Amino acid sequence: MEEVRASERTYEGVWRLRGESYPIILVDMMAGPGRPLFTLMLGMENWNFLPPTATLLDLNLHFRLSPGSVPGVAEDLGIRVNHVVGPSDARGAWFCSPGFYEYHARYPEDRWELIRDTEEGKITAIIVQACNLVDRHRAAGG
Repeated sequence: MEEVRASERTYEGVWRLRGESYPIILVDMMAGPGRPLFTLMLGMENWNFLPPTATLLDLNLHFRLSPGSVPGVAEDLGIRVNHVVGPSDARGAWFCSPGFYEYHARYPEDRWELIRDTEEGKITAIIVQACNLVDRHRAAGG
């Protein structure tokens, strides 16, 4: 969690830490300084053996975003665009990219333990990757 707090200033305008209470980290994805779009909830329950789960929530944390409401996802029930897909289950939109539990569960041959201790496997890199997989500017109307 220290890694995330230490990196937050570097990524101002891209994401901001909303809260943390192990094993959950809440990160607001931003469209610019002071303009949060939605919240990324990362579940770190079993970090040594499994990558974090990633759930996109509305800013009130009341519901999961459907794929059609996430910028970068086609509205016709989950055609993959920019590696954000769904719905394959009740979890809503998910990231089809290394570093996310949902990806590694579907592609077990691409093993988490091979990236966990690399730069790509750092939690800050995973947060930045999630921000890059979503078209945050389109969501903001830009």
